[in-house]
Amino acid sequence: MGKDAYYFPHDCNARNDPKIAMLRRQFGFLGYALYFCVVEVLREQVGYCYPISTLLGLPFAIGIDPNDPEVENCPFEGFLDYCIEVDLFQKDDKWLTCKSLTERMQPLEKSRLAGKKGAEVRWGTNTTLMVAQCTPNSIKVKESKEEVYKGDFEAVWAKYPSKVGKSDALRHFNASIKSEVDFTLINKALQNYLLSKRVKDGFVQNGSTWFNDWRGWLEVKEEPKVHQQKL
Repeated sequence: MGKDAYYFPHDCNARNDPKIAMLRRQFGFLGYALYFCVVEVLREQVGYCYPISTLLGLPFAIGIDPNDPEVENCPFEGFLDYCIEVDLFQKDDKWLTCKSLTERMQPLEKSRLAGKKGAEVRWGTNTTLMVAQCTPNSIKVKESKEEVYKGDFEAVWAKYPSKVGKSDALRHFNASIKSEVDFTLINKALQNYLLSKRVKDGFVQNGSTWFNDWRGWLEVKEEPKVHQQKL
C-alpha cells in the first residue's frame, strides 16, 4: 500500500471553523475526535463514500466502545445526525460522504494522475488507470484492479473484530470480491455478523475463516452452524 494511502489534507485551524466550533459546543472534544475519525474512514473508501446499507457498522469501523461512559454524553447516532444537519457530512439514499474531504482530495488525485501519465510518456509504458466514481464530485484514481480491492479489503478488515489470519482473509477477499456490488454485499454480511447474538456473546471466528464464507451471513434467518472461537 502506498505511503500516502491514508493521507488527506487537514487545516491546522480546523477547530476554529464555525461548524466545527458548534460541533465542539454540542458534543465536546469527543465529538471533534469522532468527526475526524469518520473523515478518516471515508478517506479509506472507494470514492470517499460509505455505503448507507452498512451504516450501522460505522461505529465498529472507528472503534467506539459502547461501554465507555463518555459515549453516553455523545451518542453516535445523534452525533452523526447533527453533522449531517449542519452539512459537515452529506447523505443520500446510498452513500455517506464528506464534501470537504472530496474537494480536498481532488487536487491530489489530479496530481497523481498527471504523474502517472508523465511516467508512461517517459518510460514508454501503458498502465491502465481505473477511476471509481460514487457521486458527481467524488473521484478516486486507481492504478490496477489489485490495488482497488486491496484498498477495499483494508476498510472491511478494520471493522472485523478478530485480526487472526489476515493474509488468508485477503486471499479469500480477492477471490470473492470482483465488483462494487460484491463489496457492498460483504459489508452487509459483516453488518449482519457483527449484530448477531453470536458476536454479542463473545464468539468470533478468525478473520481468515469468516472471509472464506462471508456470503453465509447475507441473509441470516438461523445462524450458520460453524466452529465458534471465543475471544
